[in-house]
Amino acid sequence: MPKLRFRNFKDDILRKHRDVYIDTLKPKTEEQSTLIGFVKQTGNQKYHINDPKQKEATDALIQFIAGDLFPFATVESQNFRNFVEKLDPKFNLPSRKHLSSKRIHTKAKEVRQLLHDNLKKAGHICLTVDLWSNRSMKGFLGITAHYVLNWEMKSAMIACKRFKGRHTAENILHEYEECITSFEKYSGVIECE
Repeated sequence: MPKLRFRNFKDDILRKHRDVYIDTLKPKTEEQSTLIGFVKQTGNQKYHINDPKQKEATDALIQFIAGDLFPFATVESQNFRNFVEKLDPKFNLPSRKHLSSKRIHTKAKEVRQLLHDNLKKAGHICLTVDLWSNRSMKGFLGITAHYVLNWEMKSAMIACKRFKGRHTAENILHEYEECITSFEKYSGVIECE
């Protein structure tokens, strides 16, 4: 029976592929990127504007700002930016201008459509009208719809606008009818009687 010899891999390479082995010992001018370096490079890239995570986070940001009546300038705060960066470094925080000129209008249309659908499902709608003045004596008119949907009481503001002129019954009625008519044109839900 022949003797089995186990050779060293390096010895085998030196014997059969000496020139390849010598090339591997020469210093390279271009280094191949390591896996860790690649992850660091690609890990800092921001989400694309159409990425589902970007859209979901932007919608949550709009809900946060609009839901709690925060100013749009919140997104310009360095502390807020740091906070968002720690939560998700890939999230591309929208600018104040983009939020106020584009995104909030899109969200307002969605909310108005949802309100429209809910008011259509409601059997009856009760409206309350509120008129008040701020500290500088500027008048405002607010109209809120109250309704029951799926055995749950709901309320939604359908108008809040500047009220100019004297607070007479005729002026209040005129503004009320104007608000309801403009809302009715969009929704087709509330009718003036």
